[in-house]
Amino acid sequence: MNTRKDIPTDHDENPPLDADFFDEARPAFENTALMQVLLKDPSALENALRQIVEAHDAGDPLEGPISKARAIPHAAE
Repeated sequence: MNTRKDIPTDHDENPPLDADFFDEARPAFENTALMQVLLKDPSALENALRQIVEAHDAGDPLEGPISKARAIPHAAE
């Protein structure tokens, strides 16, 4: 088992977020259009997947539900 080094007493767990931080920061979610849709309707992807599965189980064509699911990321544009 490895031993962990003690954290230095001057270590700041919450350093100020200066310009350098924001210059290097990356969004946690790359697809911002999809993120906007999910913030507006968090269940959008779940509903789309449910419709695809229900259509598959019923033997119905999947093109419609899949097309609706593909349109979700573009709904905020």
